[in-house]
Amino acid sequence: TFVAPAARRGAGAGRRVHWASAAATGVAEMRELRRKSEVVFRADKRPVILFDGVCSFCNANVNLALDWDPEGVFRFASLQSEVGRALLARAGRAPTDLSSIVVVEERNAYLKSDAVLRIARRLPQALPGMNTGAALANFAVPKFLRDAAYDTVATNRYRIMGKLDECRVGDDRDQFEKRFIPDSILDGA
Repeated sequence: TFVAPAARRGAGAGRRVHWASAAATGVAEMRELRRKSEVVFRADKRPVILFDGVCSFCNANVNLALDWDPEGVFRFASLQSEVGRALLARAGRAPTDLSSIVVVEERNAYLKSDAVLRIARRLPQALPGMNTGAALANFAVPKFLRDAAYDTVATNRYRIMGKLDECRVGDDRDQFEKRFIPDSILDGA
């Protein structure tokens, strides 16, 4: 692995990019996607949850997060969207990597169990004790065990609840439409 040059200058300092990811995508494309991702945080500093847009299990969890986050702490984008691809590159991942939920903040990114715990700790109206439980799990359960449990669920997510034909997108009937980042935000970036 190597430390992404852009990561050393700011967003995602210290994150590592896998050689295979960079080689398959191309260093120039990764650099361009990271550059485009800057517009996502230009006017709105809220974190973005990247989720598998065709996964029914993932969409059900996005719905829970929306219900438990009436204040709008989080924004959302599917991993398959252009915004998702750009934010994956910003996080040091291949833009085609659909293997993990990702929470992207202006300067950091969280994957797998770290992302889930980050979300749980920041949801204002989560289940009673969930915020405290997430904080304790972060310190009491070793990361390799948390990620192993995450990987088991992630590997079986389509079997658990199935797959959708298309990604969820906000429409005029969706009260949460403004929480989903449209690809058009990257126009002109």
